[in-house]
Amino acid sequence: MVSLKPTIRRKLQVSIVVVSLVMAGVVLAYVLHSPVVPILAAAVLYYYTYGNLGSPKLWLILVYLLVDLSKGLIVSWSLANKDPGKTPSEISILFVKDVVSLAMGYAFAKLMGSEGTEVNVLGYDTLRFLPVALLFMTSQTCALKALNYLDPGTFKLLLQVCLPTITFFSWCWLGRMYTKRQVLCVAGVFMFSILFCVAKTRQETSEVMATSAVGLIYTTVFVLSSCSGSILSEKLLKTTGDSLPVQVVHMKVCSVLIGFVAFTAHGLNQGLDGGSWNPLIHWDQRTMGAPVHW
Repeated sequence: MVSLKPTIRRKLQVSIVVVSLVMAGVVLAYVLHSPVVPILAAAVLYYYTYGNLGSPKLWLILVYLLVDLSKGLIVSWSLANKDPGKTPSEISILFVKDVVSLAMGYAFAKLMGSEGTEVNVLGYDTLRFLPVALLFMTSQTCALKALNYLDPGTFKLLLQVCLPTITFFSWCWLGRMYTKRQVLCVAGVFMFSILFCVAKTRQETSEVMATSAVGLIYTTVFVLSSCSGSILSEKLLKTTGDSLPVQVVHMKVCSVLIGFVAFTAHGLNQGLDGGSWNPLIHWDQRTMGAPVHW
């Protein structure tokens, strides 16, 4: 009988556990016609996994979650009560967001860097972040598109699939190993996301399901591009001696370059099609809240 290496055996065990938990969750949701029990199970797994964190870390995680969860709400609020043909373009929102982020990142790099810190914004250290910026631009565009078809709560819950996806990518590309508690937490979140979709689709009409399907496609592209960009950016951030704020500036410069090209092309396309040449058309005070918050 062929003996497996300990690392391969451990990976197989983790995969079997994850698949078993997911299958059990789907069956449980189907039988009970409700995701209540799986939600409670996921909450217990969260508590069991993160219960040993110190108070400062918990507060930091809480602040991040509050800011991250409110992104979809801000975008939906800025687009509320607007006709479908009179909403700001996703490209314009992302371009303004990248410009604001670059300005803030450059200020932080100067404030937190040592005296004489130089930021070369057009060198190789910047241009190597172009693939990462392109992936993040794709993911953010799909996120804004998905919010046109899904409510913010549904979209944010579906994004929990990012956790098992990025865990799998980290294992494949970075060789990162996880503890049993972490695997159980990831499996619980993944199971909860699937159960939520199952419970929601059982209550939707065919017309609503068709709209939700489009939103799910955008969400899937968002998850894949966002997780891939996160892994690639982590690899790039560890291959240079520059400080983190300086590297963030490099990444944001690439985002602004890509955003400027897309922003300009979108404005020209609108003008050639007989629309307004102004790429910021349909903007108002509420729209400005979305890129600033992001």
